[in-house]
Amino acid sequence: MEVTRQDGGKRVSFDGDRDEEDRLVFLQTEADISNQASIQVKAKSKTKAKAKGKGKAEIRFESQFKSGKQDFSTVLKRGENPVCFLVEAQDVEEWWPNGYGLPSLYDLDVQFKVKRLDGSYADVQRITRKIGFRTVELVKEFDGEKDPDPTADKKYEESFYFRINGVAIYAKGANWVPADVFDTRASHKYISDLLDGAKEANMNMIRVAGSGIYERTSFYDMCDRRGLMVWQDLMFASALYPPTDVFLKDIAGEVQYQVRRLSTHPSVVLWCGNSGIEEGLAHHWWPVAQKGHTQEFVEIDYNDTFVNIVQKVVQKEDKHRPYWSSSPSNGGLATASDPAAFERGDVHVWTIRHRLGIGSKRNRFRPRFVSEVGIPSFSSLDTLARWTVPEKDWRIDSKVMQNRDKGGTPTTTAAGGISIIQTEIKRYFPVPEKFGDLVYLSQVTQAWGLQQAVERWRREKPHNMGVLIWQLNDIWPAISGSLIEYGGRWKMAQYAAKRFFAPVALSALEDDDALKVWLVSDLQSLVRGTLKIQLWNLLSSESINTWTVPFELAPDEAKLAWRGWLSEMLAGRGEKKEFYYTFDITYLSSSNGHDNAKDTLVTLSSEFFLSDFKELTLPVSVIQVHDAVMMEPTNVTVAVRPQALLTKKKHSKKQQTKTVTKYHKAKLTLSSDHVALFVWLSSGKMRGRFSENWFTLLPGQSKDVFFTSKKPFSLKRLKRFLRTQCLNDIFHTIEQSKATVAVPS
Repeated sequence: MEVTRQDGGKRVSFDGDRDEEDRLVFLQTEADISNQASIQVKAKSKTKAKAKGKGKAEIRFESQFKSGKQDFSTVLKRGENPVCFLVEAQDVEEWWPNGYGLPSLYDLDVQFKVKRLDGSYADVQRITRKIGFRTVELVKEFDGEKDPDPTADKKYEESFYFRINGVAIYAKGANWVPADVFDTRASHKYISDLLDGAKEANMNMIRVAGSGIYERTSFYDMCDRRGLMVWQDLMFASALYPPTDVFLKDIAGEVQYQVRRLSTHPSVVLWCGNSGIEEGLAHHWWPVAQKGHTQEFVEIDYNDTFVNIVQKVVQKEDKHRPYWSSSPSNGGLATASDPAAFERGDVHVWTIRHRLGIGSKRNRFRPRFVSEVGIPSFSSLDTLARWTVPEKDWRIDSKVMQNRDKGGTPTTTAAGGISIIQTEIKRYFPVPEKFGDLVYLSQVTQAWGLQQAVERWRREKPHNMGVLIWQLNDIWPAISGSLIEYGGRWKMAQYAAKRFFAPVALSALEDDDALKVWLVSDLQSLVRGTLKIQLWNLLSSESINTWTVPFELAPDEAKLAWRGWLSEMLAGRGEKKEFYYTFDITYLSSSNGHDNAKDTLVTLSSEFFLSDFKELTLPVSVIQVHDAVMMEPTNVTVAVRPQALLTKKKHSKKQQTKTVTKYHKAKLTLSSDHVALFVWLSSGKMRGRFSENWFTLLPGQSKDVFFTSKKPFSLKRLKRFLRTQCLNDIFHTIEQSKATVAVPS
């Protein structure tokens, strides 16, 4: 009999000499390259030890790594026995996060055997695992000349970033929530698609939030293969937990089990004790903590749980990863200072005043690491149509919409997602009357707001060294801050993330009379290229002026690449709202500097408007798809009905086949007669992704966009479902709805 284990290994059958209780309680591997490459294998084995009748049994571990085989033998006493041995590893490549190199993995095969009475060994268990070699550090260094006294100076500055294999990593990613409200309904393929989306959007870190679940082992396998670092919260969030002996014992057992289960994965780079509890204690979220005479005792209970119990268990079981007590936190105890302080540690950015104003002159705060930031939006009409009745539910006050409103801040129920969406749209855009326009503008607001935030923080590098958006995915159809809708369809913000998380990114800001263009590189090699700046008239679609400058970016650098004076560039031309700028950079990329990829030409584009969007007068734009071709044909052999069934004649019933050509990719060429802002392409009932979306089309220029689907499709079907939309359309729809005709009395 052969039993498949959840971790991928197999429990193997053998003859009757073996006692049923001989087994591995757990097996934990730690790949180390800090000095000399080796694999530490830690296990706990259990036996009844009847082999020699002396309460002892001889066991053997046989390990197979690459082309080498190593054995380790020992004697077990009756009961559970800890075992630890080293496996030598030579000529191994390091595991790197996405964008920094290849996530190299190796197979380690371990067999657990028990000695029989006749001297031979019986196979008990065999486990094969993928392991990776890398070092990880959480770097917290004081910015000043000497270490501060935390009790005397609560505003001291301290770094917070991850160093992998000696390289400082700028963390770019999102928070993960369970993929479905019913976990077993979330298929391996669906989770794989979501994580593919994270990698495709240039992310390198996923935070498994403490408000969710410990994910299945295959989830971490997928992160290992994609180079996605995992910030692993332990499953405690925004609540006070009872400090009873029984409960603390349960906590210790849970943490021990999960650390042993997950520490094999190179993707896991941090254990975090909980989500939000330190912040809740500091800001008195709970009634028990609002009573002055109980506050001290609540904090003592917290430290007993997450410092004296959880931290000690984690550090005992895993000495190769850092532990962080809570998120957000400044790294001290709950009473040390404000856990949400921007000067050190990680922060959650959730108050309204920190949202869309993040990238403007209104907001000057400088966080070291943002582990949560989010802006809510509606799911697209295509997704909404799957679980609502348009005629009945497509109103903001419908019971369905109110029920699915999960976009409020985690710390208060005062403002739900719909309320936040309405407030932010009103602040920056004309107020729409149609529900479809509201959905479109909610996603524009989310994408644009997050872009402003991330661009600002990346310009602060190395002061800021990470941004994790709340959240990557949805647990069910909802109004939320997700980047990917329930079911897998990308929102505008996910396409925006692909650009603002790019290895080399550009951004612009207005600083008094100066227009500044910044370039940021996460690459570990020198980057040389060209920056092109153009000034355009919004209504006439004319290019007024062009500036072209070369640039050079050192490895891992953020720098001001160009500055122009608005008073000079716009002198005598008109008001600011009549103009906009476009920026294009072109450079040669050798991928990441760690592998042998060939140089490729990379082009990035962005635009900048000098006034709020609601002040702009946008021209009517006609978007055309003037060329569409299928690409990369695949020949597939398929079965056909026997000819006898078609002709009603007696023929051989032998299976007949034919070769058909199927397509999974198409190229669309788009153009517009005037500038078209925030162009959005949707594919209706067709599932797939566009190579680019949520972009600006410039007049007189064409743009190639590729549509890819895992299911084969025809050009006819794609044309049937393809829809285009842009901000210009929304503006003119709103203007038409406001127009009135005077009727004579």
